[in-house]
Formats: sequence, C-alpha cells, structure tokens
Amino acid sequence: MSGENPKEEQTSEINDAMNWTLVQVEKWLNDKIFQKDNMFLSTRKQLKALRGKDVAFLKLLVRECPNTFYQTIREQLGIKDVQSMSDFRFALEDIGHVCNGLHSSSEQIISSKTVETTNVRITV
Repeated sequence: MSGENPKEEQTSEINDAMNWTLVQVEKWLNDKIFQKDNMFLSTRKQLKALRGKDVAFLKLLVRECPNTFYQTIREQLGIKDVQSMSDFRFALEDIGHVCNGLHSSSEQIISSKTVETTNVRITV
C-alpha cells in the first residue's frame, strides 16, 4: 500500500475489513483489544458480536463523523472509559496491518483444506 495517499489507504482498509469473517474479527479483537484487562465483560460481549462490515463502518464513521463514532461506542458497545476508548480507537487505525496478516493466514488455511480435500479424493 505504499505509494497510495492516506485517504485511499484508509478506503482500502475499510474495503478489506468489510469482508472479514467472524473469526477474523475475533482475531483482531484478541490481538488489539482483549489483551487489555480493563475491558468490562458486557463490553467484550458486545464487541464479539461485531461483523467485519461493522468494523469497517466504525472505521468509516470515526473518519467522517467523530462525534457520532464516540456516541455509538459509548451507547451501543458500552465503551465508556478513556482507556477502553483509546484502545478501540487506535485498534481501528491498525486494521490495515491486521488485514494483511489475516489474509495471509486465511490463504494458508484454504490451501491446507484444498490439499486435504484433494488427498481424500485421491484416496477414495
């Protein structure tokens, strides 16, 4: 993504996150947010319900309408303390880095499944 302007890079990250699976969202949450011990259990439950499309929307919302973003994470996700807000906000900034890691691990899983399926077909 080097060479792209920051707005194009963010748009690309948003497009990538829109296609995340629930497993990919959970990995992002575990890597970027849940490693902190200051997150309330009810907030963790709300965050685990997020889809890739929701993460992409929140990234877009923080860019286009920051006031609505903070109101949304307070009211709908239960993120009310400054530490949790900052953890979540900066985790959104890092979805591009996570997208790259998630895609490569997904490709490896798909490849290994394909090989296993091929082996089963050859065996049968």
